[in-house]
Amino acid sequence: MSNIGEFIKEKRKQTNYSQAALAQKCGLKHDSVVCNIEKGERKVTWEELGMISQVLGNFHVFDALVAAGFIREDDINPVHRLYHLEELNSNDIEDVQKYIEFLIFKHPKENKEG
Repeated sequence: MSNIGEFIKEKRKQTNYSQAALAQKCGLKHDSVVCNIEKGERKVTWEELGMISQVLGNFHVFDALVAAGFIREDDINPVHRLYHLEELNSNDIEDVQKYIEFLIFKHPKENKEG
């Protein structure tokens, strides 16, 4: 898999969600947002990736980052695989985002999509 968009598209199709239905459930303004993310024409934000993961329910945010080559599976301590992100406060979410950004920084040569 070469990018997060392809990963999301595959996972969306496994759950039989349309782009419009996924966009609506995630609170995105238009289904073209999902389309552009899947095509790799638009970067997905951490918040959007978390919402998509939560709505589809068939992958963890880290799975998408590993599939796209941003981080390695061995970078992830099982303790860091946080579920129920909606229950975290903004400080906790910020800490998780900083950790992910650190992992991406740690492997700069692997961060090129497509």
